[in-house]
Amino acid sequence: MIESLYNVIKVNKENVLVYNTLTNAFVKIEISIWKSLWSNEAKEYRKILYKQGILVDSNPAEIISYKYKYYGTAFKNSSLHLAIAPTMKCNFACFYCFEEGNKNLPLMDENVENALITFIEKNKRKNISINWFGGEPLLGFDRIVSICKRLKEKEIKFKSSLITNGSLLTVEKIQQLDFLNLSFIQITLDGLAEIHDKRRYFKNGKPSFDIILFNIENFLKMTSIPLTIQVTTDHSNESAYEDVVNFFEHKFSNYLKENQVKIGCNYVLNRTNFEKSSSCYTHQDIIKENIKSLQRGEKNGKTPYLPGLSMPCMYRSISSFAIDSQGNIYRCLEHLGNPSCRIGNLPEGKISLSKMAETTFENDPFEDEECIHCNVFPVCGGGCPLDRSGERKGKSRNCCSVYKDRLSDLLPYLYENQYKKLKQS
Repeated sequence: MIESLYNVIKVNKENVLVYNTLTNAFVKIEISIWKSLWSNEAKEYRKILYKQGILVDSNPAEIISYKYKYYGTAFKNSSLHLAIAPTMKCNFACFYCFEEGNKNLPLMDENVENALITFIEKNKRKNISINWFGGEPLLGFDRIVSICKRLKEKEIKFKSSLITNGSLLTVEKIQQLDFLNLSFIQITLDGLAEIHDKRRYFKNGKPSFDIILFNIENFLKMTSIPLTIQVTTDHSNESAYEDVVNFFEHKFSNYLKENQVKIGCNYVLNRTNFEKSSSCYTHQDIIKENIKSLQRGEKNGKTPYLPGLSMPCMYRSISSFAIDSQGNIYRCLEHLGNPSCRIGNLPEGKISLSKMAETTFENDPFEDEECIHCNVFPVCGGGCPLDRSGERKGKSRNCCSVYKDRLSDLLPYLYENQYKKLKQS
């Protein structure tokens, strides 16, 4: 019996907090017991910790266990997940957009739509989910409606979601949303009008906040579809999340209480060396924000939780694809609109098996000794495959998680938060 590779430990004056990132076990132990854990007197404690995966028979066995779960998910074939961009064009000019330079493809035409329907028919699964993406997907709304109508006519069951800037969500479009079988819509705000309009504006420079807000009001009045407001923040709009929450609590309190509206927070990281990237958050900044939120006892979209087991993203999963308006097929949203990164094309009826295999297995984190022996590996999964490949322009290879060397600092606050929850339930 030995200690797990995946124990994250925080030693305080009287107690030791131990969180296992593979089993999600989280315990507090008196420091005297922890120090004498291998004595005869601590035999019963060892049994308890063994059941929770904090103590194990062998480290190679737990590595294999995680690998089995990870690739079991990567090769799971019961569902089909599609991110479809009916256009890569956008009516906004947000400075931090990762798609900068990939917005030149025209709207999806009927030929591509036909090929897409054929592809879905051939790959019909028990569960089909579609994420309408872009560019700004509502620029191609008529195409979205046409695709959804045809799927329904063919009795192909599906659910979809829509990620939009919200500026084109007019009453006319809202009235047609039933065709989309929407699970939720996501709209991004960068704060209230004064701040938002300096960051998310139309290509002609005109502000967008009031238009988006008008559309949100109509959307909530006319539908029961869940709405997620994603607040994007960096050091130039640090209070944006709180400002948006306070505003929505005043203006849309009933929708928040009924959980039709949820508000999340997205920290901008410098992943692509874009203009103004100097205002981005670092991993250390995010941890500091996490601690502040936990110290204040908040329960909102900024409050961190114990991280769960990391499973493969679409880049490594055999049943997930991103499709652009020309029918090019990709394994990552960040590749959309960049044909040089495609693995196939729908109108051509081709998907490259070798490229599929390459994305699934290249830079395999389970072959990286540093990764598999890192105590946060199960909640990191080796990081973004694009980071692992060193693909990002101007960036050194750094695929480590925000939790690397920092998760232990969060443990006292996460434990207290977890304890309060248990006490209240």
